[in-house]
Amino acid sequence: SSSSSSSSSSSSSPSAAATASSTEGESGPGLMTKSTFNLEMLYSTYLAASIAVLPVMSVTYIPGLDAMQSMLPLLIAHLRACKDAAMKSRLDSETYKRLNLALTLFALLSVVGYQYSPTSLAQWRIGGLSRPDLTIADILRSPFGGYTGIIGAFAGWQGWRKGIASGGKSMIAELKEGFASLPGMLFKPKNIVGASYSVLLGLQLLLFSININIVASFMPTPLSTLSAVLYAAAPEVLVASSLVTLLDAANRNRLNATTFRHLNMGLFLTSALSAYRCIRGIHLDTPLALFRATVHVATAGLALSSYIKAKVVNGRNQKLAKQHFQQQQQQQQAGGATAQ
Repeated sequence: SSSSSSSSSSSSSPSAAATASSTEGESGPGLMTKSTFNLEMLYSTYLAASIAVLPVMSVTYIPGLDAMQSMLPLLIAHLRACKDAAMKSRLDSETYKRLNLALTLFALLSVVGYQYSPTSLAQWRIGGLSRPDLTIADILRSPFGGYTGIIGAFAGWQGWRKGIASGGKSMIAELKEGFASLPGMLFKPKNIVGASYSVLLGLQLLLFSININIVASFMPTPLSTLSAVLYAAAPEVLVASSLVTLLDAANRNRLNATTFRHLNMGLFLTSALSAYRCIRGIHLDTPLALFRATVHVATAGLALSSYIKAKVVNGRNQKLAKQHFQQQQQQQQAGGATAQ
């Protein structure tokens, strides 16, 4: 995430431009060590568990508690990026340290909140495991299903620790440095796309604060309120970290790299699902409901437009690189013929 990354992407050579457009997260594969293999297995295991658990989580239209089912595409993008970074020895990049830390928080909050959230307990009827009509789906949407987040929290934590190890900094120093860089990134974007991500991040955080107040009004006890707030915070961590990461990439003109294309596509699908659930579950007859749907639609639109633009830029760079290579071959052949 250094400034040299952005400068390399503006190389005058077409082939260099094509290479620079997708180098982050795509450098040559590193040495496969036992710890790297174990970390990849953790990412893959959590991905498989999430694919099984998230789609069957019970449906609720309480604002703030209705987002978890929509998180799967974005979670897949996060896990794919972190797994690729582990394979290619790129976990020390600021991008992947941020994604691993967000994965840790998301998984921990989902574990703690899901155990006592109404979306879980309402489905777990009296009788529990002794019920004769118990199905696999019942177990997955029960509090037991929420424990799969422990795997993700451990994977993210290990990935983050592995990433900061090469820098020689303590965890506290790393966190302080990361949070200290946020104000400059958020309030001084370097282009219109970065400004758009910054504005949407602010709107998402505003929406989250509104949802928290609504969630608290539904909960009968302080414990249920706390668990519901934690459960509602988990998806917000994933969305906010994605927007911050994409904002940083936009500031460095790096949105056409593979990691950020995948994140944009995951964010688009998650936001589109959230908008659909919002529109389907709530009549847009109040300013708040309309605002909620508008934020999701705007986030989906920006993510999709950035993804499409990156694909177009990469296609153009690849075409230029191919033409440059052909020109070099023709020049070499002409030089050889002249020498003969």
